[in-house]
Amino acid sequence: VILLDGLRGDYLPAYGYTRKTTPFLDSLSGTGELMKVEHAFSTSTTTLVGVAGLFDSKDWEHFSFAGLNLMKYIRRKGFSTYAFLTGYHRNWYGLSSIYKNDCDYFYESTEDPAVQNFDDLKTLKEFQRASLKKNAFVYIHLLSTHIIGEKNPAFRKFMPDKMGFNTDKRTALINNYDNGIFQSDFVIRGIFEKLKKDGLLERSTVYILADHGELFGEDGRWSHSGSIQQNILQIPMLIYDKDTSFYRNRESATLMDVAPSIADRLGYTIPGCWQGRSLHQPAQNFSLYVNSGMSCEFPQGMLYRKDSLYELNIMDENKKIKRTLTLSNGSKDWKNISSN
Repeated sequence: VILLDGLRGDYLPAYGYTRKTTPFLDSLSGTGELMKVEHAFSTSTTTLVGVAGLFDSKDWEHFSFAGLNLMKYIRRKGFSTYAFLTGYHRNWYGLSSIYKNDCDYFYESTEDPAVQNFDDLKTLKEFQRASLKKNAFVYIHLLSTHIIGEKNPAFRKFMPDKMGFNTDKRTALINNYDNGIFQSDFVIRGIFEKLKKDGLLERSTVYILADHGELFGEDGRWSHSGSIQQNILQIPMLIYDKDTSFYRNRESATLMDVAPSIADRLGYTIPGCWQGRSLHQPAQNFSLYVNSGMSCEFPQGMLYRKDSLYELNIMDENKKIKRTLTLSNGSKDWKNISSN
């Protein structure tokens, strides 16, 4: 599982973005080796709650750090477990508590909390040096697409990427963001090359996804976190797997569906405590509770899939609906149908 922190789906060419930010991923898509889920959603606007939904296959109301998460489950099945993380997750709202205790190999790019390192190229080098066992589960958390992620000068393709007298905020931020995506694509290429070199790629399944999106002035907001917002919830979900026939549902999924899909793909029973569904099953209607995990104006919401329509109810702290939006299957634009 490769997680690109803060990556919006609609900023990838695979989802219709016009800039060529992902040449390697596009090459995999062109050969049919990389599948995409058309509409994929996070459980949150923040990293902690999104990653919790990914590993625990639960919404924030039902999540527990002591629960049966994906890392713990797959380790019990005899797999060696690895985590390669950019940043210092042990000091990031307790994020590493979700997976650290069940990791046979745990790496963070920052060793000293007083000296932060947000360089994905460093994490890539560590991954390339590692000796992976044949039955392995690997989680890689990258920050190139996050505002704090270090951008190597070699990947500053879209300019200007800094605000100045002649550059407005939105232009600079989007250019910087796209450069981060371009760099992430290089890192992912390096991950695939390592798997191929070690003779593991042919029998690997790789998920490429995000924990939440990013805002560039939509609804007057920037960055992420804070109140529930539709563009932050929409994420990419790309899957590399030689057995493409397994994935009957490529229309709609949430982060909670990843763990059940991996267990099912390996032929194991999906734990009854997980809320998500395997992508081996055809697309189904669902309801997803989303939560920002923080105190804000609109901290929660309900996302529904109803046949060919998606509906998002954004709610205040008392669960009173303040705004309702809809998205038709095949469309990219949400429609605001009511506001209170």
